[in-house]
Amino acid sequence: LRHRAWPGSQAEQHVSEADEEILSGGAVLFTSSCGIVRTTRSQCERARALLSQHGQNFLEVDLAIEPAELPTLRLLLAANGLKELRLRDRSLCLLPALFLNGVLLSGPCRPRMQQLEDEGKLLPALRRELPHASKPARTLSSLPTLEEVASGEVLRSGWLLKEGELIKTWRRRWCVLTPHALYYFRSQKSEESASGLIELNGASARPLGSDFHFEISTSRRTFLLRVDRDDGGVKNSPWARPSSADS
Repeated sequence: LRHRAWPGSQAEQHVSEADEEILSGGAVLFTSSCGIVRTTRSQCERARALLSQHGQNFLEVDLAIEPAELPTLRLLLAANGLKELRLRDRSLCLLPALFLNGVLLSGPCRPRMQQLEDEGKLLPALRRELPHASKPARTLSSLPTLEEVASGEVLRSGWLLKEGELIKTWRRRWCVLTPHALYYFRSQKSEESASGLIELNGASARPLGSDFHFEISTSRRTFLLRVDRDDGGVKNSPWARPSSADS
């Protein structure tokens, strides 16, 4: 997607975790909790309420809290034919922006969500594009910090390389395995929130060859991971050593 938006650029090397959610499908709502423009903030609150009212699972990206995700919004707008918009100058006018499976449904140059709701078009669009979504919303900022995860039961932790789903680049992540989920972080800073998690309930895992590659399959997608050879070598990796807690 980044390559299609800006052919020949190096942007695809800096893919965020929000990109993974967007590219893998689902509803993503870009908002801003900034109080400078009250109209924008109220529209964002209304958009959030409408999705919750319809029982829609969605990922909310609050740009006031997660400004690093602004390139992701720029990317998606460009992929939807809005490449020339200047987000730095007009970002507050572009929100809220709702994407369904990467397609812009509501936002700049599109009807507002309240208009879609008034015309009876919002719910049919959600059901058509996202027929299986029923979980409550979560945001990037709602994920626990490394300190919070480490305070619970930890089976093992260490560096792993995780492959992007559509953009096949390996990203180094500090991973923490708990009985119910595998959390991954960009660094080992205790105050940093998780970039994402892999829910293990109902998931299956299997090794891929003998090079310490493995995959975890969930109902949503299959995650590919491998031991980081630059982190003290494979033999010294905590992920390459058997444990009585492994299943």
